[in-house]
Amino acid sequence: MKATPKSLGIAGLILGLGAAGPASAIEAGSAVAVSFTCRMTDGTVAASTEPSWSQEGVKGLAPIFLKPAKPGPVTLTAGATVRLNPEAGFEEAVQAYLAAELPAAPLGQPWTVTIEDPPRSAGGQVIKLARVRKRPKEERMTADEYNRRTGKTPAVGASHTIDPAVPGTITAVGQDGQVTIVYTAAPGTPLTTPFGPAVIRDGGQTWEIVIDAQPGRLVRVGPLVGRITETAEETFTADFSQPLAGEALTCEVTAQPERKANSE
Repeated sequence: MKATPKSLGIAGLILGLGAAGPASAIEAGSAVAVSFTCRMTDGTVAASTEPSWSQEGVKGLAPIFLKPAKPGPVTLTAGATVRLNPEAGFEEAVQAYLAAELPAAPLGQPWTVTIEDPPRSAGGQVIKLARVRKRPKEERMTADEYNRRTGKTPAVGASHTIDPAVPGTITAVGQDGQVTIVYTAAPGTPLTTPFGPAVIRDGGQTWEIVIDAQPGRLVRVGPLVGRITETAEETFTADFSQPLAGEALTCEVTAQPERKANSE
């Protein structure tokens, strides 16, 4: 993981000078406000504090990109020892690895660094997930149960959706209070899931969402990013044992004296 000054010019690289004068080096143990954008090897953005990458409809994002709750600089401690528990999320790992690279980096000027996971240790999280997700075609419940679930009074024609891919509609409310919900879907409809493209299939008593899980693909489950290692007819296996899923990220970083930043 080698940090490289960016756009300082030859004189700046030799003398430690930029267009605006001497570049102060970040001291180990100091708290700084850090802005960064980290890219995959294909150039797509995997993580960023820049608000422009969190706007709706922006192009160039990696499938694993997760919009931060509060875009903007984050406060990191330069040289902090990387201590990540097995459940550490992708963004948590990015910030921890960047913090370790901060000492001696230029303060107030952009620089680049490549971060990656340390050598794999034994163990780790390997999770088996369903490749075929089954959804009911019809569901019945009492009016009281419907009210407990939704906080609403059931009415014929009202929508009741558990999975947007298979929307539901109340088709009957009996005198005995029995509520009937019918879920509809069009077989062959293509879908996008966190695990890859999928298609809807008619499974008889159920609708089936069949995921095209491919070995080697990066996937996200909440804060965790992993890699698909095996696929079977009904399931696939994903390895979450490395916080960055073994990816090398190239990050453009700028650190400023600490002001008000997001501590995450």
